[in-house]
Amino acid sequence: MRMSGFVLVAVLALPIPAHAESVFDKFTGTWAWPDPETGACSYPPHSLAFSADGQRAHFRWDAPIITYENLVDQDAGYAVIAHDATSITLSLDGESRRTRDGQSVIWILRGLDDFSAYCWGRTDWPVDRCESLHIRCVDPPATS
Repeated sequence: MRMSGFVLVAVLALPIPAHAESVFDKFTGTWAWPDPETGACSYPPHSLAFSADGQRAHFRWDAPIITYENLVDQDAGYAVIAHDATSITLSLDGESRRTRDGQSVIWILRGLDDFSAYCWGRTDWPVDRCESLHIRCVDPPATS
C-alpha cells in the first residue's frame, strides 16, 4: 500500500505560561538585612522595583538611611547595564566610588537561594565575593 502526500503530525497540548517570570520580577519586592538574633527582616526594609523597559532600578527605604557618602536619603536609582537569569549589573546614579584603575564602580546584584536573598558584588571583585546580604521580607519587619 502506497501513501503519498500525507504527513502525520502529532501535537502535544502543553501548558504555556501566560508570563514567564523575568529576573526583574524575581528581584522586585521588599528586602532588608537579616536581624542577627532572629534571622528575620530588620528595620528599615527597602523596596526594589524596575522600570517597565528594564532599563532602571529603584530602591526605596521605609525610613531615611545614611548613605556611603554619609548623607541621609531614602531613594537610590540605578541604570541597568546587563542581566542574566540570576543577576543584574547596575550603575548607581551619581556613583563617586572608583575602582583601583579609576573607573566608576559597577555593581552586580546577585540572587541567592531561589531569590529568597541577594548580595552585592562588583565587576572589579573576584566572582565569589558577594557582600551585604539582604533577605526577602514576607512579613513587615518590626520597627524597634
